[in-house]
Amino acid sequence: MDSSKPRVIIFPGSMPSTTFIDGLANAMAKEGYPIVVVGRKEGAYSYHNNVETIEIPTSTVGRLWFLLKSLFKVRFKDLALIIKNRKGNKRLFFDLLYYIPLLLAKADILHIQWATFISKRELIFDLFKDRVILSLRGTHINYTPIIKPEIAAIYRDGFPKVWRYHAVSNAIGEKATQYGADPKSITTIYSYVKDDILNTKLNKKKRLKKLNIISVGRFFWNKGYAYALDAMYLLKEKGVDFQYNLVAKGKVPDNVTFQIHQLDIENKVNIINGLPHSEVLSAIQDADVLLLPSVDEGIANVVLEAMALGTVVVTTNCGGMEEVVDDGVSGYVVRIRDAEGLAAAISKVNNMSEDAYYDMAVKAKERVKKHHNITVFKQRFKDLYQI
Repeated sequence: MDSSKPRVIIFPGSMPSTTFIDGLANAMAKEGYPIVVVGRKEGAYSYHNNVETIEIPTSTVGRLWFLLKSLFKVRFKDLALIIKNRKGNKRLFFDLLYYIPLLLAKADILHIQWATFISKRELIFDLFKDRVILSLRGTHINYTPIIKPEIAAIYRDGFPKVWRYHAVSNAIGEKATQYGADPKSITTIYSYVKDDILNTKLNKKKRLKKLNIISVGRFFWNKGYAYALDAMYLLKEKGVDFQYNLVAKGKVPDNVTFQIHQLDIENKVNIINGLPHSEVLSAIQDADVLLLPSVDEGIANVVLEAMALGTVVVTTNCGGMEEVVDDGVSGYVVRIRDAEGLAAAISKVNNMSEDAYYDMAVKAKERVKKHHNITVFKQRFKDLYQI
């Protein structure tokens, strides 16, 4: 490790975390940064040798023992500050459980990965004075402060105290300014696509009579599957021959099952209950269309991967998706909640010649290779972490 580089806490709250966050920890560790990941262990994880981990126990007994062992490892003045600012003795236990693992890391920078983690934790701005970086992601910025006004109030109080911001898209960064984030402190850093995917050779796809459409993502309201299913009905009514594969882990919601039945598209829709990532990539590569019908996203990794693999994307204009897909050039962009628009865009792909399809796929891949590679990703974070 390079002693001249700042020691950084990457705080996602759980380990393993998202592909983006774990990829960030490993990428910066490979660059010689001493990285500490703090969170609850929620499964098997694998980090670079330069990554330390601090696991927060989940059981009450484990937490008590963790705190007892750790109290004497933090500075007395920091401990006194936590006790002094407690909001009731019962709350003190959870305050200690939040702050002490971060203090144990003895880091120069605290990089909080989820905006709501500053809720009722304003002391972090004293414990890590002028060294708190906050990531701005879709869910926590787009709709959490809207459905929970108390969170909006917390953002307005806390955001002006943040040292620097990482935004997953320009659109997310702009929304954060509504809650007091300083635009000059916001750096947009996009997700990167792994080199082995970026370097996949593109070949002209042999267009079959039946259009192969795929969506990938969990069953959650913001994924917009209701609009996707309505679009499938419209395609059926137009006489388009297609198969829609919806890859989503977990129990299929009753409303999805009912909608498929009500629209009489059971023989057109195939729900796949999760797949290993390698199989997801193969399924995307085999598809003609990657459909993202979401009403809310930051920038969806699955879209970047599809573009790198040569599968044409049809996406809504949610979040930062228009920063990735140039409508009519590297894919198609449709308004959110517009089933007719989705169906029309998919029909355009269906009517494309092999040459036109290949030309769009090439342009999409070029765009991803230019803006979503690991070299750009690491350099942007090096700039962000510079003290």
